[in-house]
Amino acid sequence: MNVFLPAIGAMKSPAIMSDREVLRCSLWILAFAISSVCPLSARYFLSPAKGGSLPPPGTHMQVTAFCLRERIMHVSAGWRDQENVRACRLRHTEETPNSYVCNSTFCVEEPIVIWTAQLKGLGRTMNSQYVLCIHGGCEDIVPERFTAREEQEHLSVLRQSLQAGRTVLEAGGTAVDATESAVMVLEDSPLFNAGRGSVFTHQGTNEMDASIMNGRDLQAGAVAGTSRIQNPVRAARLVMDRSAHVLLIGEGAEAFAREQGLHPVDPEYFATRRRWEEYVQAGGQNVSGKGSGVDAAHLGTVGAVCLDRQGNVAASSSTGGTMNKTHGRVGDSPLIGAGTYANNATCAVACTGEGEYFIRTVAAHRVSVLIELGGLSLEQACDQVLSEIKDLGGMGGMIAVDPSGHAAAVHLTQGMFRGLLREGEEPRVAMYGSK
Repeated sequence: MNVFLPAIGAMKSPAIMSDREVLRCSLWILAFAISSVCPLSARYFLSPAKGGSLPPPGTHMQVTAFCLRERIMHVSAGWRDQENVRACRLRHTEETPNSYVCNSTFCVEEPIVIWTAQLKGLGRTMNSQYVLCIHGGCEDIVPERFTAREEQEHLSVLRQSLQAGRTVLEAGGTAVDATESAVMVLEDSPLFNAGRGSVFTHQGTNEMDASIMNGRDLQAGAVAGTSRIQNPVRAARLVMDRSAHVLLIGEGAEAFAREQGLHPVDPEYFATRRRWEEYVQAGGQNVSGKGSGVDAAHLGTVGAVCLDRQGNVAASSSTGGTMNKTHGRVGDSPLIGAGTYANNATCAVACTGEGEYFIRTVAAHRVSVLIELGGLSLEQACDQVLSEIKDLGGMGGMIAVDPSGHAAAVHLTQGMFRGLLREGEEPRVAMYGSK
């Protein structure tokens, strides 16, 4: 049994449709409208399985939906004819704990059948509790590198980022809104490698990338190689919401941002004293070569993942890239599936680290695949992907959240700037160790 949406363009003009066809189309539209707005509704369209055929009209079919962690994992449909029992299945998934089965029987009335069923407990409802997780990059973050004042400054900005997200979510905002707001706070701080705190390229300039993704409908937007956009994540959101594209780069991205009302800033806005001193200390060495070994002290990105009250997940990332990078280098942060990914069926992920390795492993999307097809938990999937990256010689970390409210912050370095906010609880921030 395959899942597909019939092409609206294939429908006949009402003027030449029979009463039966008009009724059928009306019922289809009604069923689609109801199931679209109801989070507990599942829609399936039957078509012949490979090498098989649809059951004849009048056949009663038994449909079984196997659900895991409040989402459909596979659906099977079977019927009995004079010869034997026939069945077809969307996807095979081994049964694991926290799973259950819902059954429904319906009668085949047409060669193509729509099944709309209310499955108890399926999907998240309006009373979901929000979860917001943020990161400010993972590095060799150890107490010896920071004074007490510097430590508190970093943790204070992380709290401000969580508070920005909380303000949005408490007002009924979406996960997309919350991740954007949280990341903008980190971009505005000179302490983190994004926006104002971006590192310098080998040519002594600043080039920034950002992306955002909505797990509800898989919409996404990104910008790369910008040097005059104060908040690149805001520009990425505009690409997602107001363009037909996913990724815009360089001058094209900046022109689009201006058209959408974002005023450009002078490039000197990003030239902070701290980052310039780090650039000078690097000696102008070009680290763009393969296997050059990026200093773990300069792995920086910021990101946020969120589950909102409506049960939707989203992810955002923003970065200044790697210190001393070649002009035009683009890492994983603006690449959907590599550094950022969100899907309501599985999770939302934001990565940080040596972008080339996250691109090669399509890291963020791979976490989603390991959950959906491998049956791994959120943290297990993150651990496995980072282990694969480590085996390739890379370093980094990631944060993630799933539709059930589980959150993870996993990294290969000695620390990660991170924060977690759950509805009704006090925000938690940390930078050292893994807990």
